[in-house]
Amino acid sequence: MTALAEEYDRLISDNDSAEVLPPEVDARLEEIDAALQAFGDDHAYRPDDLARSGVIVTLSHDGVARFERGLVRLEDALPEPEDEAPEQGREDAGDAEATAPATSGVASGAAEADEGLAPLSEKLVLDLTAHRTAGLRDALAADASMALTVVVHAFALQVFYPPYDQPTVLQLRLSLTGLERFAPGVCEGPAGRRIADRSEAWATRLPNEARDLWAVLVDMSGSDLLDLLAHCASLGVNAVRDPHDRRPGAGPRPRRWRPLWVWT
Repeated sequence: MTALAEEYDRLISDNDSAEVLPPEVDARLEEIDAALQAFGDDHAYRPDDLARSGVIVTLSHDGVARFERGLVRLEDALPEPEDEAPEQGREDAGDAEATAPATSGVASGAAEADEGLAPLSEKLVLDLTAHRTAGLRDALAADASMALTVVVHAFALQVFYPPYDQPTVLQLRLSLTGLERFAPGVCEGPAGRRIADRSEAWATRLPNEARDLWAVLVDMSGSDLLDLLAHCASLGVNAVRDPHDRRPGAGPRPRRWRPLWVWT
């Protein structure tokens, strides 16, 4: 059965790229299938074995898929049957369990913690997420409405939510600079009061948790999205001329020196 199964897999792998199997290959596959069926049900896996076993799929260097079947993890393996002990042995075992330290719960908890899928390698995660990122970029470029929602989502997270809670993959940073340290009382002026009123109105409409923001923005109308974008973008404006700021154009204008005399 093992030899026939390996031959079957090899024929499938060798002709994986063919749209139609060659007649001789197709005939041989039928023969192998008939030979495997001839072994009967006595050689089939039991339902409980199938429930515990799995398959590992790997890619060879040429991209052909390989399948390793009938594998069982150590934690899923059935324990070896124990011979029934005499009554005296059972009583002694019960006394020993009563006096033993209570470590069985810790051991079972550790075994449960080890269960689950094995983590992927770092190299594979990098490769898969890079391809996923390329797909997301391509899809976003083809949907202007979704792109607007993504940008507003990234801006609103930075304006209305803590910096440690930013559930977005868009690398778009909005620098928010307070003006009170440059001009005390500026926020009490007409422009400052209008900005505060807009911020309060939007904060009332948006959810309390950052993880719920996306669902709200997706259902928001296009005009409201643009209004929220305008509000968030306006808070990133910084035209303050600070002599200590080294940003281009942020400091005082260079003084144009005039000559003290003119040669004639």
